[in-house]
Amino acid sequence: MKTIKEVAHQFNVTYDALRYYEKEGLLAPIQRDAQGRREYSTADLDALSKIVHLRALGASIADIKAFSVLFQQADITPESYDTGIAFLQDLDHQL
Repeated sequence: MKTIKEVAHQFNVTYDALRYYEKEGLLAPIQRDAQGRREYSTADLDALSKIVHLRALGASIADIKAFSVLFQQADITPESYDTGIAFLQDLDHQL
């Protein structure tokens, strides 16, 4: 488990950005310790890594939400993959 300070440093983001990603639902609710401080798990760090990389590619918060929904479904369809690939290609062309 990592603290908000450690995570902010690791991903070069602000505490406010981390709280915002959680508030917007990009990150699942972060576990808290007995004092109410956030404790980030490995799964949280994996999700945050995706968010930070997509933001670096120019994706908006709305884009990241839509992209995440595609791959959170129980039955991922070929159309979901095609949509995800098209989204990533669009970001690539914007660079």
